Amino acid sequence: MDEFDVAPAEGFSPTQALERMLRLMLVLFEEVQEYRRDLILSEGPDVLAYHLDESFVAALKIARDDTREMIRRLQAIDFALSEKEDLRLEGPVLRFKMMAIKVALYEANAVHPSRGRDVRRGWPLYRRALLSVFASMDGPLTALTTVLNGPRGPLDFQQGLVALISLKSGPTA
Repeated sequence: MDEFDVAPAEGFSPTQALERMLRLMLVLFEEVQEYRRDLILSEGPDVLAYHLDESFVAALKIARDDTREMIRRLQAIDFALSEKEDLRLEGPVLRFKMMAIKVALYEANAVHPSRGRDVRRGWPLYRRALLSVFASMDGPLTALTTVLNGPRGPLDFQQGLVALISLKSGPTA
């Protein structure tokens, strides 16, 4: 998976950080698609697995298209400073959220079952780390969707993935 870069406080650009987050979301969607059998699809009735897979593919297409549209809107919009402040889409809070994404992504990359560099690797650890990446993105993504009056595809798809990955993950200790 891609690394996620966060600029130092002096050079931190909220727009650039949010665009990087959206681009990372596209990468994460592809990652989940590639490993969906291990991440979200469980054993169960064949008809359920078939319909889940079918709906996943259709929803993924919409989420990709909507994410690209949000990137386009983000690059084109100049929303008011008060909006950014109210929704915490700038400054130290946004930078902290971006750092949380970076840390969670680092952990996910480290514990990935097939390419992780950590000695403790495996699907349960990777699922938990991936859930942390999505949780770190949730606030900025929700606020950005509101500000851009954006399509909800990425947000809704992410929320569905979190629910399915959580089910596959089982109880947490």
